[in-house]
Amino acid sequence: MKKSLIVAATASLFTVPSLLPGCNEPITGGPCQYRDFSGTAMIRSVTPDAASGRNCENDVIIVFDFTPDDPGDIDLYRFKQWPDTGRVFDLISGGSVPDRWAQKEGLTPGSEHICIRREIRIGACSPLIFEFPDVDISDWPDYCDKP
Repeated sequence: MKKSLIVAATASLFTVPSLLPGCNEPITGGPCQYRDFSGTAMIRSVTPDAASGRNCENDVIIVFDFTPDDPGDIDLYRFKQWPDTGRVFDLISGGSVPDRWAQKEGLTPGSEHICIRREIRIGACSPLIFEFPDVDISDWPDYCDKP
């Protein structure tokens, strides 16, 4: 089953999770509504993640730039202060990704991917997320070398 990756943006002081528990069952995305801007993400760099507390020993940091399909969409952004360039690609859990998984998914420097910039309109979920509809996150743990 193909599941898309959602990359949450980090606010200056805190990040509100996009998966919130409620009534003892998870609510995917919660009762939130987003405005979507379709576009393309170009992978700028992939470098080893040397930080402590990472998901896997073989984690990498992926940096990408987003370009909306319609350049006029930038004028419609709610969060103009959060740029489309230099974004860090991470798992919904907030962690970086295993290098072999990134390679399998084609997340390599210079590669381009369908991407959606999603800005919160209603609710208390992450204010800004980037979704990669063609990236399958269902098997990333299979590529993880545990610390």
